[in-house]
Amino acid sequence: MSKVVLLTGFLGSGKTTLLKSILSHFSHDYKIGVIQNEYSEVSTDAQDLRLTKWKFDMIELNKGSIFCICLYADFREELEKLVKESKPDVIFIEASGLADPISIGSLLDNNSHFYLSKVVTLLDAVTFPVMYKYIRSISNQVRVADIVLINKLDKITPEQADIITCAVKE
Repeated sequence: MSKVVLLTGFLGSGKTTLLKSILSHFSHDYKIGVIQNEYSEVSTDAQDLRLTKWKFDMIELNKGSIFCICLYADFREELEKLVKESKPDVIFIEASGLADPISIGSLLDNNSHFYLSKVVTLLDAVTFPVMYKYIRSISNQVRVADIVLINKLDKITPEQADIITCAVKE
């Protein structure tokens, strides 16, 4: 049975950079699958990952969100296909930056081939304090997260970091 780790975070929060770091450290020891999800026709992040030397299997699901009915069936079908064909130890799903993962439980429940292990949400310390108040999907990304990583802390003051920490805890 494959573990699934969902990576969420608003646009520019660092999801692909984190995924690259994970692949660079673990792709030689574990069989890894990646599902790349973007709203656009073509994912530049997926192209960027393909140019690396690391070994992993990848599926691109573009033109919508995996959490939307527009890609829901395709996503489940592709995920099951990846697990049956490649048998990865872990699958990292890099969700679109606009994704609202509030329905993640129902999307990955009741399957004998994979299970949701963790939801990791990345926050851009510069944009989060303004954006989370106005964009519901950002709040929901934090709400469903098992782990919240605050990125770009070097670009803000310690006082601003405290405000973000309080907002995340709230």
